[in-house]
Amino acid sequence: MNSQETLNIENVKIIRKISDKSGRFSIFGTITNNGNNSQKYIEVVYKIYQKREGKLEVIESNKTFVENLFLQSGETTTFVRELHHYPTVLMISSLDSVESGLIPLDICYGDSVEERELCQHLNPRLIKELQEVYK
Repeated sequence: MNSQETLNIENVKIIRKISDKSGRFSIFGTITNNGNNSQKYIEVVYKIYQKREGKLEVIESNKTFVENLFLQSGETTTFVRELHHYPTVLMISSLDSVESGLIPLDICYGDSVEERELCQHLNPRLIKELQEVYK
């Protein structure tokens, strides 16, 4: 098993808080440790792109820790990060942990066909649908 198979990211979505008049939103997802060893201090590295004048521009680049700082083999945890901007597309660049180091992912998410087509310009390894959930 290589390091890219050790940690798996799934269920990435945008959560809109309808009870909040400011319309805040967060990115949410799950991380599963498929490896044989525990993982510590896992960070999700992401970029938010917006379309401006026909081109995608990075408007936010950041990282966030997952909920459980220690993730045993077979366990799943979540990550949630409030975003400053609503993305045209979202790129999960990599995962980073003490044991596995930097694991490049380059997964691009868009919530429409047009946005997923824009992902192709970013040379992602994978393009997925970005779901939106209201809470």
